[in-house]
Amino acid sequence: MTKLTKLRIVLTLGALIGIAPLTYSFIGATLFLAVMLFKVPEFVIPVFLISTVGLWGCWKAYAAAMAREPKLPLDRRVIAAVIIALVWGLILAGGLSWASDLNELGWYSGFVLFYPIPGLTAVIMLLVTRRRASQASAEGVAANVE
Repeated sequence: MTKLTKLRIVLTLGALIGIAPLTYSFIGATLFLAVMLFKVPEFVIPVFLISTVGLWGCWKAYAAAMAREPKLPLDRRVIAAVIIALVWGLILAGGLSWASDLNELGWYSGFVLFYPIPGLTAVIMLLVTRRRASQASAEGVAANVE
């Protein structure tokens, strides 16, 4: 098994553990958001847009990390979306941790860590992509010198 294959397996496991669960829960929550759109649109629209942009950035970071030839996304929208996903996850986790009704709902305090994980996973994937790109450029420079 090549080094790239091993890396892709690890990245895919990371995406399945770090990004996919929140993506699936967001897909399920869109029905709830659609119902809430008629009651509090000033809340629903920003939540939907911020969450969509954040998850889009996370999956784009995964795609960049999985690429055969490592190239850091030069599109600043991807990097901004990953930062938005991380900050949004921290805001949601902070808001839920301060909610007084968490114990009454049967939620554990560790459950709030669910929200920042996609952003953290995407940041790690961007760092892996950056490292792979710098190694590839260093190998390319060394190959051109010889």
